[in-house]
Amino acid sequence: MNLYHYRSVESARKEIECRTFRYADRNELNDPLEGYAQIYWKGDCPAWEGLFRNYICSVYYAVVGIQLNASEELLAERAVIPDIHCFDDVPLGQVWKELSDRFVQTALVQKLIVDLGNTETEMNAHRLRQILRLCHEDAIKICLDDMHKRKTLPGEQGGPVVSISEKADWEKMGGFGNLESPLIKMMKAAFEVYEETLESSFLKLEQEIEANEPNARKRRLWLKVRLGFPALYIAGLQELPYPRMFMMCFSTDGTNSAMWGNYAQNHCGVCLVYRANEENGKQTLRVKTAESWSSSSGYSCGFRDDPVYPVRYTDEQVKRNFFESLGRLTFSQIESWMVSSKGERSRILELYDKDAWRVQYWKDQQEKYLTKLPAWSHEQEYRLLMSDSFHQHTEAERYVGYDPAILEGVIFGIKTSEADKMQIFRTLRKSMEEAGRDPKELEVWQAEYDDETRKISLRKRHFPIW
Repeated sequence: MNLYHYRSVESARKEIECRTFRYADRNELNDPLEGYAQIYWKGDCPAWEGLFRNYICSVYYAVVGIQLNASEELLAERAVIPDIHCFDDVPLGQVWKELSDRFVQTALVQKLIVDLGNTETEMNAHRLRQILRLCHEDAIKICLDDMHKRKTLPGEQGGPVVSISEKADWEKMGGFGNLESPLIKMMKAAFEVYEETLESSFLKLEQEIEANEPNARKRRLWLKVRLGFPALYIAGLQELPYPRMFMMCFSTDGTNSAMWGNYAQNHCGVCLVYRANEENGKQTLRVKTAESWSSSSGYSCGFRDDPVYPVRYTDEQVKRNFFESLGRLTFSQIESWMVSSKGERSRILELYDKDAWRVQYWKDQQEKYLTKLPAWSHEQEYRLLMSDSFHQHTEAERYVGYDPAILEGVIFGIKTSEADKMQIFRTLRKSMEEAGRDPKELEVWQAEYDDETRKISLRKRHFPIW
C-alpha cells in the first residue's frame, strides 16, 4: 500500500535530505477540532468539592503569575494545578488549604457541591463555565484578601471585589442540577451579557496595547484573571485528561486536486510516496525509535515497524467524563481531586483500578486523534502517532528518522518548475547514496490533468539524470 505526503519543494527537500518525518502538534494542523474530545462533568459530592478546591488554588496561582510578569501563554498553560497538594511541605501548602476551606464553605459553593453531586445531568463546558463565573468573584476576593493581609500583593493591585453571592438566598432560587430551573435560565441570560462585555473589554485593551499605552499589557493580564479565568480554567481541564499527541499525516490518494492545492504549494510542490507494509491486516511504516536509554550515552535508537492508522470520518466524537479521565496522573494526584476535606472518598475512585477502564481510557486517547469530521473525508488520511505519555518530546525529538527503503518515489505537481525538479533530483540522489541505496530504484511520476476523466492522473516518467 502506498502512502502519499504532499509537500512544498523546500519541505520535501528537508524530508528527503535528513530522511526524517516531522510529527506535528495538533495546533499546527488546519482543523481546530484536531484531537478534540467532548469532555463533560458528572460526579458525586467529593469529586465536585475537589474541583472547587482546585479552582481557587489555580486562581491564586494565576494571581502570583501576574506578579511575576508571566505571559498570557504561560497563564493559559498553567491555568490548572494538577495536584493542589504539591506544595504541602512548604508554607504555600497551608495557604492553599486555608483558602480552599474558606471557598468550599461559602453558601454558594456548598449549594453547588450538593446540587451538582446529586444530579444525573451532565455538565458540558459551557454550563460549567457559567457556574464557575458565578462563584469566581468569591474566589478572587478570598485570594486577594489573603494576599493583602500577608502583604504579598500591594493594596492597589487587583482592585475592589464585590461578592454578589454573599447577599443572595440561594436556597430560594432553585437548584443548579436542573437545567430548566429559573436559576439556570437567569444565569444563562446574565452570562451572555457578561461574555459580550468581556469580549469588548479585551478588544479595547488590544487597541491600547497597539497604541503603547502604559500598563495596558498588565491590565490585560488582570482582566484575564479577574473576568476571563473561568474560560482559561475550563480549557485547561479539557487538556488535563490526556497527554499531548503528535502526528505524521499521509493520504492514500496522490491525485487529489484540493490536497495538491492546500499542501503542495498550489500544485508547484511535490508528493513523496512511501510504501507501507502490511502485518496482520494492519499497515506499518519502518521508522527509527528509542529502544533503550542510559545515563552515560542517552537514547539508543533502532528501526521498527510502527503502525500507521486510518482516520475515521464521522460526526461522533470521543466523549469522556472528566472525573473518570485522570489516568495520566498518579493515584495520589487523582485522590487530590476525589477526596473531601472530611476524608469522604468519591465512588469514582473505584473505576481507576479496573482493567476495562484502562483499556477504554487509552483507546479513547488514540481515537481523539484518529477521528475527523466528514468534511475532511476527501483526504483519505492515515497517521503515525507519537504520545507524550511517558516522556515530553522536545521539538528536536519530533523529527523521526525513516528507513530509506520505504521511500517509493516522488510525484511532481502540474506546475512544478524544471528548476525545482532538478533540486529534488539532486537531493534524492545525494540522500539515497549516503544511505547506501541506488537512487535509480525510485519511481518518478508527473501529475497531469486528464481531459477525459476530468481528474488528475499520474504518468510515470523516466529521467536520464541519475
